Amino acid sequence: MQPIIVKNKIIKTIFIIAVLTLLFSLGSVFSSCSIISSHLFQEEEAGYSADSTQEETSSEISQDTENSENDSASATDNGESEDTTQENNTGSEESDNPGKVVYLEITSDPKSNHFEHRVANIYAEDIKTGTEELIFSDINERFEIGRVFNISPDGEKILCDLVEGGRGAYSAICVIDINSKIMKVLDEFDFTESEGNEITSGYYGIPVWSSDSRYIAYETINNYFSSNIRDGGIYKVDVETGEKKEIELDVGGASLRSTMFLSPVFFFNNDNNIACASHFYFENNSENEPGFLETKNAEIFYISEEKKQAEFKFDLSVFSEKGPENITSFDNFRFVQESDSFIFQILGDFEEDGDLWIASIGDNHISRFTNDTNLREQQPDVFIADNTDARIAYVGVKRYGTISNQFASGDIFLTDLKGENIEKLTTYEAGAFNPVFSRDGNFIAYMKTVYDENYENILGYDIETVNINTKEINKISENGYLILAGWIN
Repeated sequence: MQPIIVKNKIIKTIFIIAVLTLLFSLGSVFSSCSIISSHLFQEEEAGYSADSTQEETSSEISQDTENSENDSASATDNGESEDTTQENNTGSEESDNPGKVVYLEITSDPKSNHFEHRVANIYAEDIKTGTEELIFSDINERFEIGRVFNISPDGEKILCDLVEGGRGAYSAICVIDINSKIMKVLDEFDFTESEGNEITSGYYGIPVWSSDSRYIAYETINNYFSSNIRDGGIYKVDVETGEKKEIELDVGGASLRSTMFLSPVFFFNNDNNIACASHFYFENNSENEPGFLETKNAEIFYISEEKKQAEFKFDLSVFSEKGPENITSFDNFRFVQESDSFIFQILGDFEEDGDLWIASIGDNHISRFTNDTNLREQQPDVFIADNTDARIAYVGVKRYGTISNQFASGDIFLTDLKGENIEKLTTYEAGAFNPVFSRDGNFIAYMKTVYDENYENILGYDIETVNINTKEINKISENGYLILAGWIN
């Protein structure tokens, strides 16, 4: 479950942007957000072997969409699925140049005219030499960088946003060319000159890349500061030319944007289709934020720009027998092109179990990918080598009475596409989250939460890398306000 992130109040206090949400519900930190056809779900078992903390259980669900209107599971905003497996995590040979880790660091500078003199700098650090390079700084920009979302598939561009930190009256989706170090605004929502600073529209969630790095797609929201909140449509932007167009969808002559909220989570089918998660809004009746609207993903659709159609695939009801009783997170979708599948997380409420699931786009087969009853497995990332060797990294969060349960951090795990040969790469118990594979697949960068001595408060964040072959850990940056973007060559 995630709060309305388009309520760019998050922009107001960028220091509270939790990368966790970006990635876990976010998205974002995480992002968050989140696809669609008739399907058959069958129940079968797929055992997997784990280390001492993992059970040898795995189940698969199969159901006929014609007999049930609901299903749910979806794809990798963190994960994927493929027929080949990696054995003993040995994969490809370690390259001489695993790449550079790209991250955002937020500091302050008296020279900055931004809210609270905030400055955001984007760095790239070579993990072999330790050399750090400044890619971009917003100190001379009118508006400030709010978040870095990710790196384009070709490793040439950084996807981020600009925000107006004081009032939240401006937001924009941008890309930074890594070679030229020039920022380009792709879409903006400017209400700085509006009467009463009324903000009527913005974008939702984390924009997604096409596999050829040519396009991004994202959802917009209208009237999100009112009870009359409405979907503003899905837009697709050509990153090279800046051309923007709405992906028009209809149901019997009616526009889909008037009937549901659809957020893109990945491109597939040679970028001809987009998987989307539909999400609904509801009022938070808690004592802390009464009346505050929240949203969570509930269904998966596949949309076709050419046919102008959105095809329903499944919703949360598919997990009613095998999943947690109260699903709070259906997020972090990751697509695997080679296997035409995707992996994602399903988390229960508070100390309920959570697992990764995997779904096939072609035959709608859905199965549980992880099943350690002591962990809430989440935040998958996928690496596919040229030889189709698949590796999946994810976070294992302890279930019972731990701060990591509340902050969605734990240890980094590695496995193959069958969920076998599970290996624990870190031993923090609490702290590690948001794993991202290097471009050669031999390293994983991740965020690490820095807690006080009683594990009651977050003091800052570190960014580290772990070598998947040696388990050697290297610190990239420490104890700051940091956001991991990904890797470049």
